[in-house]
Amino acid sequence: MSGVSLRGGDTNIAKRESADEAKNGGHLTRRETTNLNRAENRNSRHIYKQKH
Repeated sequence: MSGVSLRGGDTNIAKRESADEAKNGGHLTRRETTNLNRAENRNSRHIYKQKH
């Protein structure tokens, strides 16, 4: 796969984080933090699997 698709996952996560922060006065709830962390972990595993 190309590098563009790998960065796409990171971009999506960053957009979700910004939107969640905007809803709560610049803060993330515990649930939003957990969900974003899980998304980042999935993305990291996907990248690892592509490289190995």
